[in-house]
Amino acid sequence: MEAVSISILVGSSVDYCMHLVEGYILAGKNPPARLQKDHGALRRWRAKAAVSHIGVSIISSAITTIVAAIPLTQTVIKPFSKFGEIVAINTSVSIFYTLTACTAFLALFGPAKYRI
Repeated sequence: MEAVSISILVGSSVDYCMHLVEGYILAGKNPPARLQKDHGALRRWRAKAAVSHIGVSIISSAITTIVAAIPLTQTVIKPFSKFGEIVAINTSVSIFYTLTACTAFLALFGPAKYRI
């Protein structure tokens, strides 16, 4: 059961972070003109724009995943119960990391003028 869980969780653990990074990249299309010369302010603006644009979808997705995993934790079938616990814990940690560390790293070290 752990092997199946790990193969699923490797992808889902970085999913929220990748959506946030995509929002950060797309936020660079129309930055305010006043921020063009200040790279630090531009990075912070892009990180804030990414969270405000895609953040609600990320949080909603995490909540529905956790809510769907909770009934699995209550089953008497041990593999399902263990899988539900693993999914709920992984999703909680992943969303916490995405909204704290990943956002901070983008605001501090993300590319200021990256374009697609």
